[in-house]
Amino acid sequence: MNSTAKRKSNYAVIVNKATAARSKVYQTNEWGIRHWQAWQQPSKGSEAMIKAQIVALAEYADQYHHAANFEPSETLADDGYAGAYWLEIAQAIIKLLSMDLGRLDGGTLDDTVRAIMQNEGFDAYNL
Repeated sequence: MNSTAKRKSNYAVIVNKATAARSKVYQTNEWGIRHWQAWQQPSKGSEAMIKAQIVALAEYADQYHHAANFEPSETLADDGYAGAYWLEIAQAIIKLLSMDLGRLDGGTLDDTVRAIMQNEGFDAYNL
């Protein structure tokens, strides 16, 4: 569960995943272009809701590491209390990716959430 790699900002994980998807999708298909446009300017409803949840998951983890009233663990996976609950939220978001996502691509979003989970020290692909 613990990771030896240095943790980076989860916001950076999102930006890197979105940029990588953009470079791939603009070269390959219209669905990818729609996903990129939806991520940049989500429509009200399902697009805005799922983007907000993914961004909030990353933001919570980033803010956890800046806590002033306790000594945060290196990764959330190392925190036996907060980490377990944060992981449940991440897993719930992945489950919600089977719902209506509008123009967003569920596979791309799944990969993004799992990359955030890995950044926090979880073995995101073997849960």
